[in-house]
Amino acid sequence: MVNVSLIDKQGLPLEFIYDEKRKETIALVIHELVYNVDGIEYIVPKGFPSDGASIPRLCWRVIGHPFDMKYLREAVLHDWMYNVQPVSRKEADDIFEQLLRTRVSWLRRKLIYRAVRTFGWVAWNNNAKLLQKQAKEQEELTNG
Repeated sequence: MVNVSLIDKQGLPLEFIYDEKRKETIALVIHELVYNVDGIEYIVPKGFPSDGASIPRLCWRVIGHPFDMKYLREAVLHDWMYNVQPVSRKEADDIFEQLLRTRVSWLRRKLIYRAVRTFGWVAWNNNAKLLQKQAKEQEELTNG
């Protein structure tokens, strides 16, 4: 079992805006969010954009809206972990599921977890490619 906690000093500091580039509403972090997972601090920085829980519209009645406050803070960390990839995808999903334990029902938590384990690989792989491209560009600038 993973020991996870949110260091919550300011509530949920998000601003909801419509992102013209993405053509969707996002939650923009307006003050950093600090999470402690097994003694390791993860900081979601100010300015990080999250699309909330990536729940298909078809499932909203069963699972809930992507910006449901029952799991939005957990979804922001999960989105950041998928973007930055400080841990493996499995670890990111397990941390997400563990955080959900105190906030949502067993059934909803399992549905959300199953969905990210089944479909999350697409976002994870896309972000991994982007991170590799950015690292290559940085290396070219440094050696250049």
